[in-house]
Amino acid sequence: MIMQVLDSHSQQVSGNLGSRNSVSTDFNPPSSPEHQIFDSLLNIAQSQDCDEILDLAVQLLQTDLGADRVVIYQQQENGQAVITAEAAKSEWQNSLGMAITDLRDLQSLSGGTAGFTAEAIHDVFETAFLDRYREILTQQQVRSSLVIPLVVQNQDWGAIVMHSCAHRRGWETLEIEHGERLAGHVAIALQRALHSQQQEKIIQDLQRKEQTLQDKNYQLTSLASQQNFLTLQANAKLKNTVLDLQETNEILEHQTTTAKILADFILKIRQSLELDQILETTTSEIHRCLQVDRLAICRIDAQNIGTIIAESVVAPWPSTLDIEFSAELLSVKCQQELSTMPYKAVSDVEATYHDTVPQMLTMLKAWGVKAKLVVPILQKVNLQGSKLWGFMIAHQCTNTRHWLPAELDLLTQVASHVAISIEQAELYRKRRQALEVMKRTEQMLVVQQEQIGHILSSSPGILYSSLAQGSHYQRIFFGTNLFTLLGYTSLDSIETDFWLNCIHPEDRDSVQLLSDHPFISQEYRFRHQDGTYRWLYDQQKVVYDDSGNPLEWIGYCVDITERRQIEDKLKASLGEKEILLQEIHHRVKNNLNIIISLLNLQSNYVMDDAIIAMFLDSQSRIRTMALIHEQLYGSENLAQLNFADYVRDLVNHLTSAFQPSADAEIELCVNIAPVTLNLETATPCGLIINELVTNAFKHAFVDGRSGKVSISLTHQEDGLHLVVQDDGMGFAPHIDWQQCPSLGLRLVRILARQLEATLTQESGPTGTYFCLSLAELAYKTRL
Repeated sequence: MIMQVLDSHSQQVSGNLGSRNSVSTDFNPPSSPEHQIFDSLLNIAQSQDCDEILDLAVQLLQTDLGADRVVIYQQQENGQAVITAEAAKSEWQNSLGMAITDLRDLQSLSGGTAGFTAEAIHDVFETAFLDRYREILTQQQVRSSLVIPLVVQNQDWGAIVMHSCAHRRGWETLEIEHGERLAGHVAIALQRALHSQQQEKIIQDLQRKEQTLQDKNYQLTSLASQQNFLTLQANAKLKNTVLDLQETNEILEHQTTTAKILADFILKIRQSLELDQILETTTSEIHRCLQVDRLAICRIDAQNIGTIIAESVVAPWPSTLDIEFSAELLSVKCQQELSTMPYKAVSDVEATYHDTVPQMLTMLKAWGVKAKLVVPILQKVNLQGSKLWGFMIAHQCTNTRHWLPAELDLLTQVASHVAISIEQAELYRKRRQALEVMKRTEQMLVVQQEQIGHILSSSPGILYSSLAQGSHYQRIFFGTNLFTLLGYTSLDSIETDFWLNCIHPEDRDSVQLLSDHPFISQEYRFRHQDGTYRWLYDQQKVVYDDSGNPLEWIGYCVDITERRQIEDKLKASLGEKEILLQEIHHRVKNNLNIIISLLNLQSNYVMDDAIIAMFLDSQSRIRTMALIHEQLYGSENLAQLNFADYVRDLVNHLTSAFQPSADAEIELCVNIAPVTLNLETATPCGLIINELVTNAFKHAFVDGRSGKVSISLTHQEDGLHLVVQDDGMGFAPHIDWQQCPSLGLRLVRILARQLEATLTQESGPTGTYFCLSLAELAYKTRL
């Protein structure tokens, strides 16, 4: 919540750094908790009383963070630290005025040697402290504490300590950052209050001096007639004193303005943890504040090469972004010298570098620089030392410039705060990198677990793991049997596109090395190390990350060359057998046709019409069977017959053989559902259709009657239904078709029993109806 209020507060700060304390007159204080915190921060920023600042700070922290007690220790001149401000819940003991020997007593013994810094103590009973401070913690009933240093004017002024007394508390990173940011605001407010107190003291001293001067002036006036020379001398001294007073006031105004500018700048750069944004804010804000023509930031890399990485420049002066400094202009020795100086101010580059460093003068003239100011940016390595991160460089191009002490002091302080922000940004970047490394590690563990599981569930073969690297395919892991099965070593597999190059050229287009499907299997030819090709069965599985993106492909390959050879032999043998079966069907059909021709020749020697009719019936039955073999001969499937096509051919034959005359035309309608039947079922069904249709032609349409014969085959829930019906004259009432001695009907009954079918019949004046309900016979597969 403090962060949200700080952001809101920073947006309401005036853009003019010189008028930070001005507040809009139409601002109405809201009553929400966020606005109450905003009011507290505003009161802290505007207060000129140190005690009031401390009281507001502890109350704000105690309310916002929910701590049981918040105290502020102030460093005294005798070295002790005394609690000068406190905000605590009513149930906990008051500790105002309590003192400790040294500020470092607040920290644990493990961190005591590393300097006085912010420290979160999650459990005081498990943390080592000095005995004198542990007694204080026990007396105050403290379970957890958070210590944040207060640094005012680059000195340890005191510390803010938050206590959790009711229970242990794990201090969150965001809470620690909130405390540090508020400590920064308190430090700025304290610095401003101290400056104000110093200014008030100076004014009081000046007032006393002015009163003394007035008294002296009165005395001198009274003695003017006698001591005119002394009066003139005193007036001169008074004039000098007034000038000193004016100069002092100007210094104080500069200090106040600098403090406001610095406070606003710190708020802005602390709002981001991204290095680029910090540098951009620094260059733009300080460039505007100092009113220079160019402000740049130079970074020193690991090879001690300086490069301009951020810049704010006004037209028409050229940009220096990404320019590198040569070793002649920025040597290691020069860097060491600059890092020991708070700043290097050059009012006139022509006069300074003309004789000493002409190369530097040439470069500065190319950029149009007439005066410059360089401030080192130093990062602390430890308590004993720091390292040079880079430089902040201000250029004046329109004219030479005398750099004021306030400007030098401002830029020096800005550089120190920029160094702190850069360090925080680096820590943030390293933390992100650590999180990314951790995520990649977790992904690798997922892949390894998938690999182990797949290895345990797969049959023996060449185990592998694959990655896609740009447009190349790379298998990064192979099992040890790569050499055993294919003759290649692990060194051979390192080569880019090794696996793809060994696949047979005819198979490459059809092989998917990195499939989009989660699991695939494929077969292809692969070149052995001896130059021969082997058939491989390749099974592949994709491992995905939490977002559903493929991480890695794992799988195995098995040599199936022997199996493929056996399959090729079986296919060749099967082809030969299919040709043989087609030839058999062809020969059977021919032999049946020969029988039909023989019967036809034999019938020419018979004069009895009844016998001739018997010959025709036999020929029709034989042709019915021959049609089946004829169709099978021309079919690709030798086990199944297209029954619809067969019935149409059969009906065409019967029509041409038994149509009585053109005057008494009989219409044949065929409605056969698309179905294929095996030979054992199709042959009896064809003979039944032949007998029933032939019987209809002979007996249903006598005396030259015309009519219609319908044949249908449908699929129903209980099986196939074959229906043959006509609209001719039906059976005589006294005739029982089940007992009829006719050969045709007898064959129908025999064939129905062979099919294990149910045969029903209906007959009347409107015609005859036969229905055969059957299921396809399931015979054992023939070898």
